[in-house]
Amino acid sequence: LAQAVVQHCVRAHSSHFAVVAPKSPQRGMAYLRKALALAACVPWRLLVVAEEETLHHQGDADYYTMLKSLTSPAGTLTPDFRPGEFHYILKVPLSQTDLPEVALQMQLDTSMYAQGETPKIKINQEELDFNPYKAIEKSFPVNENIGATKKQVTIEVYDPKSSKNIMGGGGNSNTYYITILQGPEMDKITKVSEAGVVVKNYKGEKLNLAEGSTMLGPSSKQHDVKFRVRSDDHDEQHHTVKIYFGCPDFDGVSVQYEGKAYKVGEAIDVDVTKQFTTRAQIMCLYKDDMWAPTAHTSTFTVILEQLVTDDKMVEGRLQIMAPDGWCETRLWPQEK
Repeated sequence: LAQAVVQHCVRAHSSHFAVVAPKSPQRGMAYLRKALALAACVPWRLLVVAEEETLHHQGDADYYTMLKSLTSPAGTLTPDFRPGEFHYILKVPLSQTDLPEVALQMQLDTSMYAQGETPKIKINQEELDFNPYKAIEKSFPVNENIGATKKQVTIEVYDPKSSKNIMGGGGNSNTYYITILQGPEMDKITKVSEAGVVVKNYKGEKLNLAEGSTMLGPSSKQHDVKFRVRSDDHDEQHHTVKIYFGCPDFDGVSVQYEGKAYKVGEAIDVDVTKQFTTRAQIMCLYKDDMWAPTAHTSTFTVILEQLVTDDKMVEGRLQIMAPDGWCETRLWPQEK
């Protein structure tokens, strides 16, 4: 269009002509306005109009809505940041799994905008109050539990105004998508949770802890817990009790007993009639392709001891398993 106006001037005044030299094709409308100003074809032999460096104003059709930089002190973005790339993963190193929050730092290229004409920013669809001429930082809570964290963050850079010209446009925006990944706390992910250990008989009744035994839990340093099995906790048809073992209930965690995997909270049937004291070795196992490709485990022992009443005869065979076996005889107070 600008060229057509200039050609009109040349045809109308063959001895005078003008040349419009655009610096950027994206500023076509600006050059059109300058060319229209030449429509009177002022009597100059040669008039060259060269566009100066133009700053962006809100509402411009080609208003720039990209970040200049995006970083985090908690880790490295993948892929490396560039303004036109909009999807990133931020992986927090395993050495910082107890980090309570992750900060994202960003910058606008303020040299591209007229004073007071910088874009607005929304984070997770909420308006961000910021000074575009200072460092922009926003923190996000992570490590809300001992399991792995996956948090999605969106950063929208947008023009708050619609177009100021008849050709439309304006209101431009771009959105960056960041996935924050933080690994589990490895020293806790395979410990017994607050749920502890529950043992029930075939009637659904809970068994009591043995005298002197304490319940396993997150802060426990012990790795065994002992329960008393009463004579009426099993009979000729029901030889097992059910153990509900409280491994932490997070993705990647399972309960293991005798080579079989159980879901957290799933009942484990253990036969208590084969021997006077049954030792069930149960393992909390965590395995994850990203954080623990090699399984991370902790092993615990649930000891189930028969409580003999005065009306029940117990026969047994004592055998020492050399070289590390042992044999003992115990007598408990008569049950009341």
